[in-house]
Amino acid sequence: MAMRAACLFLLFMPDCREEQYPCTRLYSIHKPCKQCLNEVCFYSLRRVYVVNKEICVRTVCAHEELLRADLCRDKFSKCGVMAVSGLCQSVAASCARSCGGC
Repeated sequence: MAMRAACLFLLFMPDCREEQYPCTRLYSIHKPCKQCLNEVCFYSLRRVYVVNKEICVRTVCAHEELLRADLCRDKFSKCGVMAVSGLCQSVAASCARSCGGC
């Protein structure tokens, strides 16, 4: 049902596309652990963390990307100023984290 809704959404919003991205999740399970004292053995449940690596899908629309770029440009205006003035390397690390580089 969700897939049908996504297909209908993309049909009516032609400037949108589906994009895959890695979405790693950490969850816990209880794993039985055998312990023995002399000849008496018993099991206890220990919490173990498991990494679940998945590929998720999100819908990205052009108008949302433009809004995000505008917000980013407003919030990190120094990145654009530094790039235009040739001083990009001095703020390259912070700009790359915020807006994808100069």
